[in-house]
Amino acid sequence: MNTDSTLETAVFHALQSPPPSIVGQIDVFGYEGEALLRDLSRRSRIYAEQMDQWIQEGEQIKASLRDLYAGGPNVTQDFKFFEKAAQSLETAAERDAEKYAGVIRRLWGELEAGGHRFESHAHPIGECLELIENTTGREIDATLEMALFLRALNAECKQDSEEVAFEITPEDTAATVKGKFESAA
Repeated sequence: MNTDSTLETAVFHALQSPPPSIVGQIDVFGYEGEALLRDLSRRSRIYAEQMDQWIQEGEQIKASLRDLYAGGPNVTQDFKFFEKAAQSLETAAERDAEKYAGVIRRLWGELEAGGHRFESHAHPIGECLELIENTTGREIDATLEMALFLRALNAECKQDSEEVAFEITPEDTAATVKGKFESAA
């Protein structure tokens, strides 16, 4: 059994939980002021709550990995996959940041173009859009923080592996990481 491959698979599986998204297309022009406010309020609130949960799951993964490698890694193990995972997360964060920036610009532009249809609800609708914008920013930040965490763990494991040999089996890693995720679901 290839230890690196099994460990890499377990870590990548744990990191594959996609971030939440706002369900469905938001069509500003399909609503009148009050209806848009109700829909955006509901969606932005749910989105923020789901993001809180997703970020918490990420923190649980970090804690699991910290606990797992607290005593030091198996000296024969190669931790390059932490770097690969970090690069993958950074790429996803960059892609998502560009995508979200476009969506947010479109929504603000549509709200502005709606003019009189939304003027009596402009402030609370704007607050909903700000919540959506802040929530997407939290996703990007959490994704980049996970990438930094994996890089730091990689460096720590490399340093520890030079100092101390400690046996962690792929089964230990897979069970720990998978178990934390399943308990959070």
